[in-house]
Amino acid sequence: MGVPTVTMVGDRHAGRVGASILTHAGFENFIANDPESYLRLAIELANDTSYRAALKNKIRKTMKQSKLCNAKKFTSRVEDAYKNMWDNSQHQYN
Repeated sequence: MGVPTVTMVGDRHAGRVGASILTHAGFENFIANDPESYLRLAIELANDTSYRAALKNKIRKTMKQSKLCNAKKFTSRVEDAYKNMWDNSQHQYN
């Protein structure tokens, strides 16, 4: 962790997953919508050494505080989904 990633949203699974992860981690500014903006973002990031250094120290903390690492909330939502599935299956067969 500590290395920023740039992704491009597109019609491929990897781009959509990458965009989802970056969004939920709070790094939407690393998501490009087309090849030109992807290249621009990557070049800007590569050339800005002071920003990358500051970002390296920030990424881990930001990630830990993000929705992606909120285990309690995730667990609660999974439990709710299981309860809803159970309730729906009981109504379906009764």
